[in-house]
Amino acid sequence: MQLRHLRITVIFLLLLQLGSCSKESENTLEDTLLVEGCDSFEAFSPNLNTNPIDFECRGISFLNQDELNDSNPDGVWGVFGGTIEIDYRDNPLADAINNSPKVLAITEDSSNLPWSGFFFDLEEPIQFKDQKTAISIQVFSKVKGQSVLLKLENSNNSNQYKELTQITTTENQWERLTYHFSAADSNSFDRLVLIMNSTFQNTEQMTYYLDSITLTVPKEVPAATASFTDLVWSDEFDYQGRPDETKWHHQTFAPNNGSWFNGELQHYVDRQENTYVSDGTLKIKAIKESYTIQSTTKDYTSARLNSKYSMTYGKIEVRAKLPSGAGTWPAIWTLGANIDEPGNFYGDSQGSVGWPLCGEIDIMEQNGWDKTQVYGHFHWGNTATSAYENYGKIATVANTSSEFHLFSLVWTETELQIFIDEELNVTLENTALNPYDNPHYLLLNIAVGGSLGGTVPANFSQEVMEVDYVRFYQ
Repeated sequence: MQLRHLRITVIFLLLLQLGSCSKESENTLEDTLLVEGCDSFEAFSPNLNTNPIDFECRGISFLNQDELNDSNPDGVWGVFGGTIEIDYRDNPLADAINNSPKVLAITEDSSNLPWSGFFFDLEEPIQFKDQKTAISIQVFSKVKGQSVLLKLENSNNSNQYKELTQITTTENQWERLTYHFSAADSNSFDRLVLIMNSTFQNTEQMTYYLDSITLTVPKEVPAATASFTDLVWSDEFDYQGRPDETKWHHQTFAPNNGSWFNGELQHYVDRQENTYVSDGTLKIKAIKESYTIQSTTKDYTSARLNSKYSMTYGKIEVRAKLPSGAGTWPAIWTLGANIDEPGNFYGDSQGSVGWPLCGEIDIMEQNGWDKTQVYGHFHWGNTATSAYENYGKIATVANTSSEFHLFSLVWTETELQIFIDEELNVTLENTALNPYDNPHYLLLNIAVGGSLGGTVPANFSQEVMEVDYVRFYQ
């Protein structure tokens, strides 16, 4: 997962100003209490190449004398982004996935920054060989849908790193998350960085549990199960002026008592200033300006487009360039046409089951604080229980504001797959328990602020998402 702009590097550089980050490979733990049944733990810095890191043998984890800080520049572990406590605890739930007596507990305060976390150094750089080109981690989270970011770093050069993110799919259960690397990443990284929730800021103190960090063989990644080549609807934006009214509907009615949901700060409007086509692309522009709709005044305007075409199963492609400014939340996504949201193009013509029972597919979302992060996510209501469920992943994509990238969805009766530049990002099995068997329509928009937009800088003026084309295939 990608922490380039989560400012870990800044934290490390601040620490490095206090002294060298070099490891003391001869450091031993003769004074450390051992968990009953453990023989020894020969060195503080574990060696992932020879053994899994299972946190069983050390009676006291991450001793203070080993912490990298101003009084100990040669330390081999550290925390950043807020108040974090790390210690060994009893396994909160011994089950078939993890029956270890002891696990690592990470407790973060509610005031912590979204990118708060901790790191520790390894005895030697990781070697990906013998087909073991992935790292798996057992995770126990009290909340479903939390992102767990793993960053591999060179302890002597914080600019040399690689990071991946996985998202928890259960709550109060152990699960194993797998991060795929490659043989080319061998012998480059001797530091592990872990951020337990890089997506949202905690609203209360949270404790996460980790165990069994292991080199492993990558999971099988299914290939696309269908090839859709019949172009059934598209807009190439090869004209000038307003978006084609036969293809697009501007959704402007604010359904949450004059506002939109998720704490968003904008009004969506139908104006030339906010949506227009020129030089072969559609522009959706968020502007800082006072605007009143439904007796509610907001400080920003933007646009939210609905496609006047919906389909069940097929392929959707959107080639787009994303806004660069902080505080923007661009999205390329779909909703079931049977949603009862007022002001959308379909009204109740396709049904009125509401959200999340209609199903939502986020082909692309981007947060407002790290423009290298691109989200692929599914939200739905369980068709048997009506309970809210979700699943997704975060990918690292460079140059999202300076280059066009292709975001696409392949949707069949058995699975849904989201791709970025034709590389698979996330797959969801399509079962009878989720509602992805009904027509969906496409939405294009930029939100300002809100839960995924984050803080809007004071000097915000305007930001643009540019769309080269939209294509539906069956």
